[in-house]
Amino acid sequence: DKVPGGEDKVTDGEDKVLGGEDKVPGNEDEVPGGEDKVPGGEDKVPGGGDRVPGGEDKVPRGEDQVPGDEDKVPGGEDKVPGGEEKVTDGEDQVPGDEDKVPGCEDKVPGGEDQVPGDENKVPGSEDKVPGGEDKVTDGEDKVLGGEDKVPGNEDEVPGGEDKVPDGEDQVPGDENKVPGSEDKVPGGEDKVTDGED
Repeated sequence: DKVPGGEDKVTDGEDKVLGGEDKVPGNEDEVPGGEDKVPGGEDKVPGGGDRVPGGEDKVPRGEDQVPGDEDKVPGGEDKVPGGEEKVTDGEDQVPGDEDKVPGCEDKVPGGEDQVPGDENKVPGSEDKVPGGEDKVTDGEDKVLGGEDKVPGNEDEVPGGEDKVPDGEDQVPGDENKVPGSEDKVPGGEDKVTDGED
C-alpha cells in the first residue's frame, strides 16, 4: 500500500517474510532445522557428550557433589567426615561445632559461654575481665571505677571514679588525672578562667 502495487518493488516479497528461501537461494538450511549451520550441533544440547567426550563423568548424577563429595576431590571425605554433617546435621555447626574441626568444641562449647564468663574462648582469658560479667553486667565498674577492666589499672587513674563521677576534678585542679600535673596548670582553673596565664 505504501507503493501502489507493492509487488513491483520486491518480486515475491511475501517470501521474504513467510519463508525467506527466496531472499538467499539455498539459505533455507540456515533457518529450517539449523543442523546445517553447525554439523552435529544437536549433540551440543541433548546429551552434550560430543562437545566434551566423556563429559558425563564431570557430573555423574550430581548428588555425589553433596553427600560425601568423594568424587569431587579424591579423599575429600576426610575434610568433612561423611559430608552429611555439613548440611544434614547443620545444628552441630553452632552447638559445639565439634564436627567442623575436631577439638574445636573448646572454642565455643554451647556458644553461650562466649558472653557469660568467656572462659572457654581463651583459657585464662577470665583474668582480663574477671568473670566476664563485668564487661556487661557490672558495666558501671567500667566507668565508675575502672579497676575491673584491667586489674591494677587504678594507679593510672587513682580510684578511677575521678574520671567520671568527679569529672569536675579534670578541669579545676586536674591533680587526679596525672599526679603532679597541677604544676603544668596551677589549679587547673587557669586553663580556662585565667586564660591569659
